[in-house]
Amino acid sequence: MMKTAYLLPCRCGNKLPVETAQSGLPLRCACGNELTVPTLRDMARLEQTQIASEAAPAREKAEWGIRQGLVFLGLATILVCVPPSLFLWYRYPQPPRLVEGFDRINREDLDTYTIEQVWEAWHQLQAGLTIQDEDRRMLVYLQIEKQYKSWVYLVGAAAGAGVLMIVAGLAWPRQRKPRRQPG
Repeated sequence: MMKTAYLLPCRCGNKLPVETAQSGLPLRCACGNELTVPTLRDMARLEQTQIASEAAPAREKAEWGIRQGLVFLGLATILVCVPPSLFLWYRYPQPPRLVEGFDRINREDLDTYTIEQVWEAWHQLQAGLTIQDEDRRMLVYLQIEKQYKSWVYLVGAAAGAGVLMIVAGLAWPRQRKPRRQPG
């Protein structure tokens, strides 16, 4: 883009290009003389010329590379995992309420056990408690909890993969732009 400049003459014979924005400012010629740029009215009487404008260099278009892609994909994955994790947290099944005083009753029973009975109860606990048919609520709860845990693990693994993608994107080496060779 070209713009108009005015040629300010110096006593040495040089003509210095000036712009209207420089009106009233001091200017030094190559010969050492100091000149004052004339006012806009006086500048209109000077010889005009066209000069290439020194527009701000156009910013290079930012290109997405592997770094930006990994960070974006990681953030998107985490954002996709937030609603299901909130749903699972809010709707996580609560265990059925036990009989009032369940702990006290069991402790009283254990106090009456012989050493052999305690040993047998310990082996049953190690083997896992068997659920009686009459206690269906606990069985249903355990099945539902197992399903919820598998979903929690799945969502957690996806969110963890998102975090790993972000870390990999941040750790990925930056692309270096080729330097322009002076020609």
